[in-house]
Order: sequence, then C-alpha cells, then structure tokens
Amino acid sequence: MATYLTAAVQDQLAQAQVEIQEHLRLTVTGHCAACGEAAPCQRRNELSGVFAKYGTLPQRRPGAAGAHFRRRVA
Repeated sequence: MATYLTAAVQDQLAQAQVEIQEHLRLTVTGHCAACGEAAPCQRRNELSGVFAKYGTLPQRRPGAAGAHFRRRVA
C-alpha cells in the first residue's frame, strides 16, 4: 500500500533532514559538533522521531558524519 505525504509533512521532513545533518557530525570526544551533548544528542533523537512518525528514514550522505576521522592507509 502506498502512503502519500501532504506538502506540509514533506516540508517538515525536509526541515528535519537539514537539521539532522548538523547533529550527525561528532567531535573526537564523541560529542555532537552542533550542540556539544554526548552522542546521540537529544535533538538528534527528536529529529529521528519525526522520521519514524511518518515511516520514513533520513536521506544518507555517506561520510558526512565523520570522514575526517578515517585513518589513511599509505
């Protein structure tokens, strides 16, 4: 069965997508780079709930959460 989302819901999900991207990045100490809370931060959990409410997932951007921490192999 297909589910259709209204324009208002699509706007809410788009805004949640933008904001969750900010709360995915972590510092080297494992804290949210946006708000400084230990990961996963409260805001990230709230935003994840928005997606769960409508049965969708945030769009993935591989490497966005911490590609700068990856060890380089020589």
